[in-house]
Amino acid sequence: MLLLLLADLPFDAQIRVLGQESEQPTLLDVSSFLYDFNLGYELARLATDPRYESFQFSHYALYRKGRPLKDDDRLRVISLSHQSPIDLNTILYGAPLAIGAIWGVVQIVEKISNWRLNREKLQEEIKKLHRENAEPQEISHEKMVAVLTEEECKMRIVQRKAEPLMDGVSRRLSISPVRIKEVEIHIVRRRIEIKSHEGK
Repeated sequence: MLLLLLADLPFDAQIRVLGQESEQPTLLDVSSFLYDFNLGYELARLATDPRYESFQFSHYALYRKGRPLKDDDRLRVISLSHQSPIDLNTILYGAPLAIGAIWGVVQIVEKISNWRLNREKLQEEIKKLHRENAEPQEISHEKMVAVLTEEECKMRIVQRKAEPLMDGVSRRLSISPVRIKEVEIHIVRRRIEIKSHEGK
């Protein structure tokens, strides 16, 4: 059954990466690790987000300026611990549009580490999104987005010809002195800050 969600639901995805280093890494090791992890996510986002269907994958996508993602679709850093082991905490705004990219990250990480995602937990969080979306009012179909399953995500990556590039990312991460030990993925409701106008 195809699951549709309202694209602008106020839910975001948090991805936390815990590293493991056998010895003190160089700055090049750390910067390369961060670049490759981000690259894996951005390739998966371009391959699975319907707004980027016209993007043509080539080796230029590996360059820093070769991936035309909107700023809102890029990983944002919540915190980054530079002490060994590395601890990177990121957020993706607009979880409904990012589900396919999250599955892409899961595939990369599971290829190169012993970490395994609690899929049932993530599926429950996606169902929670669906419940939030179950509004009685009429909603324009253009505002809806199909939520990809893990298998659909894999097929989309192959169909879009992004698989060789993502495999290259997996190979580089697999030989990096900075290893991925664990990844935590949560879908969270966006916090809305209320500014006080007192004293004006």
